Amino acid sequence: MASAKFQINLMALQANLLNFAYMLTSNRDDAYDLLQDTTL
Repeated sequence: MASAKFQINLMALQANLLNFAYMLTSNRDDAYDLLQDTTL
């Protein structure tokens, strides 16, 4: 049950995390890679 709630919360934050990753990398593809590596 806690795992499902965590997944829902993580998905809700994904857009914000992607924006933050883009601010760090200044590259869209690198930001997606960083987000994927972070959420694995």
